[in-house]
Amino acid sequence: MEALERNFTIWEEVDNKLNIMGGLDSLFIVSLDTNSLKQAQQYLLRMQQINEQVKDKFSSAACHVNKALMLKMSSTSLDQEKAKEMLQKIVKGEMLIGNSLNVHSFNCARFSYLNCKHTITKKFGRK
Repeated sequence: MEALERNFTIWEEVDNKLNIMGGLDSLFIVSLDTNSLKQAQQYLLRMQQINEQVKDKFSSAACHVNKALMLKMSSTSLDQEKAKEMLQKIVKGEMLIGNSLNVHSFNCARFSYLNCKHTITKKFGRK
């Protein structure tokens, strides 16, 4: 986590928006892995702000997928159902940003990550 934060600081200093997005995305995932949901939410909000500036396919895809992941981690069944619908649309390509196979692969990989994490958490009681 410290290495990610150091790299992120450097990218912010040189104002490289796409690398900043990548750094925020990594920090978001690590925050989810450690069940730091408030921190993950902060990273997601920053990603959404930068996405408004760069309007890049991968940035948009990361924001959509991460928003769904965030909802999936919620304790409310309404949020979890909304996340399920979003993730199904993402996997089916209905929320695909642009027409890129790479973006679709990215979406599917994130969806797989979530399913594995959720299964492990349920089976072993880890968060």
